[in-house]
Amino acid sequence: LGRERSYSMVAFEMFCAQHHLTHAERRVLLGLVDGHRPADMADQHGVALSTVRTQVANLRAKLGASRIESLMQMVAGLPPLASLLGAATH
Repeated sequence: LGRERSYSMVAFEMFCAQHHLTHAERRVLLGLVDGHRPADMADQHGVALSTVRTQVANLRAKLGASRIESLMQMVAGLPPLASLLGAATH
């Protein structure tokens, strides 16, 4: 079982779309938030570590983050699904 997320995947996808993240960047961002190391993600996806590092650098540039921790905080601050559903019903 994976860790329970405090944010919704709908909010995550909306966030990624808003910032024009590529599929690979979305996958790397999700991996970082889930606590995976760049080397592990490279192995898992069959790419070079330098590729993942480039994707992290692209994420930081697109999102204006100086550190990986800042990226993780941005995603952690996304609303949970319950608040999205509540907003839609009011």
